[in-house]
Amino acid sequence: MDKNSVCVITYVKNKNIYEECLYYLKNLKVPKKMSLEFLGITEAKSIAEAYNKAIVLSKAKYKIYVDENAFIINRDLIKDIVEIFDKDDKIGIIGVEGRKLTLNSGVCVGEKVNIRNKYIIENGNIHLDLIGEVNDYYEEVETVNGVVMATQYDIKWREDLFNGDYFYDEAQCKEFQRHRYKVVVLLQEKPWGTFTKRKLTDDYYKYENIYLKEYTSVEDKKISLFFPELEDQHLTKDICLIPYVMKEYFGYNASFITTGGYREFPSNKKYLGDMSIYVGEDMEECMREISKSGVLMLIWVYQFNIDLINRYKEINPEGKVYVKLDAKMESMGYLNGYMNDYILNTLKKCDLISVENRNVQRYINSVWNLDVKYIPNGYYDFISNDYIDYEEKKNIILFVGRVGSPEKANHILLEAFSKIEDEIEDWSIELVGNVENNFLSYMEQYYLNNSKLKERVRLIGVLDKKELKEKYKSAKVFCLTSPSEACANVFSQAISNGCYLISTDVDGARDITNNEEFGYIVPVNDTEKLSIVLKEICLNESILEKNCIEAQKYARKNLSWIKLCREIDNYLFNKGEFYSENEYE
Repeated sequence: MDKNSVCVITYVKNKNIYEECLYYLKNLKVPKKMSLEFLGITEAKSIAEAYNKAIVLSKAKYKIYVDENAFIINRDLIKDIVEIFDKDDKIGIIGVEGRKLTLNSGVCVGEKVNIRNKYIIENGNIHLDLIGEVNDYYEEVETVNGVVMATQYDIKWREDLFNGDYFYDEAQCKEFQRHRYKVVVLLQEKPWGTFTKRKLTDDYYKYENIYLKEYTSVEDKKISLFFPELEDQHLTKDICLIPYVMKEYFGYNASFITTGGYREFPSNKKYLGDMSIYVGEDMEECMREISKSGVLMLIWVYQFNIDLINRYKEINPEGKVYVKLDAKMESMGYLNGYMNDYILNTLKKCDLISVENRNVQRYINSVWNLDVKYIPNGYYDFISNDYIDYEEKKNIILFVGRVGSPEKANHILLEAFSKIEDEIEDWSIELVGNVENNFLSYMEQYYLNNSKLKERVRLIGVLDKKELKEKYKSAKVFCLTSPSEACANVFSQAISNGCYLISTDVDGARDITNNEEFGYIVPVNDTEKLSIVLKEICLNESILEKNCIEAQKYARKNLSWIKLCREIDNYLFNKGEFYSENEYE
């Protein structure tokens, strides 16, 4: 290694941004008798991979890794770094920002960097970002931030674990500490530079849990859904998506437990990465698996679930119970009919009970004096979560579900459409899903009565996830005419794909549309009102275009199962809301 050489390394994602970063780097002072080289890595799948390539390419002893969004204005930075390394050969990494404390239950976003002094660019504005202080020329810390970090030894970056934008820097600090080197933060009397703030993505939580598993003593959390009637169709619905997302993003071991004979679950390998599914012959066989769970998830307050909660708590007193009620208002009278002290006292043993709409939440909490949380049925996109442009959409009114079932009342939509067919003549309806046999005879008569609609009202049938995604992307309007729902899964799917949601006044509709900000609520079985609303919305291009983008933004913030599962994790482990903004957001 060349002791008289410094290499400044950057993983280049945006060449224009890097050019500006490089402008500042070239203005840094170079210590006498030392050479300075700049190395921009463009061909890499991750930051860690790029930096490993740089280790091979550069023979400089001193390597300074700089984020392309960091614009360094402290011209003495290189000189200060080299002087510290020369004074102490036990120092492996020097950073300009660092953290003195790691939380064993997770790295609190607000505490990820608690020593920093820089300018932040946010939404076109610039402000000072100053917190903490270094009491000497440098201070030893647990980890430093990857905006600027320097090394005097080469240790491989953990690209095997951290192949994204998060925790690669903290992991490198831990690797140096495993080799008995110190990690320090340099004294910054003035801001070291300027950094462009960027949004935190969901991958943060995924890599946080990888980091915690690798470098802390946090024990794995295990969540098991017990659902006796589990079938393949459930695997990509709300009840199974929760354990799946907890596994993928929040460090849980997850499994499904069910009873009955062996059956096939083809969607498991196709969509869930082959999660563990235990099929017990009877309850006793299942109990052995259930007792191993750190978190037991149940659906509704069936008597067997109530008995199971008590048994589980006896076997595993430290275990947690999460009951997802999947409830609607019309079932509250039925539930009241058999509610007793045994059931109520059992429910109070649960660590989390959630419902999918606020009406039921308010009712249960007031009548039964429980602390039930509102967690709507969200969405998880197995295909793509990219934003959809309005130009991709067509004049299509979409329905997805059990076509023709009495519970969906699709005939209300079709009759309303026939009343205004000439006024919105360039619009069509697509009904996606398995078609009930009885509905086929209705459709034959419908086409006889409305011959011009034979090409405009289409039965699509069952689609795979990729084909279904294309239907959501192309539809401008989603219409649900059910007489009753708890919180239909299609609500969040529609909103997240930029569809304008028209729904009957069922539970969950007002919550999902944010009180009709992203949709319109019509009375149940009111064909006349629905026809008026359909005409009004379909002819209002400005509403549809605005909704396309705003609804997607709202869904990502409020309806993503990744965000909702983070809430579930917080509720279960009493973390509270520790989220706060920082430069990675």
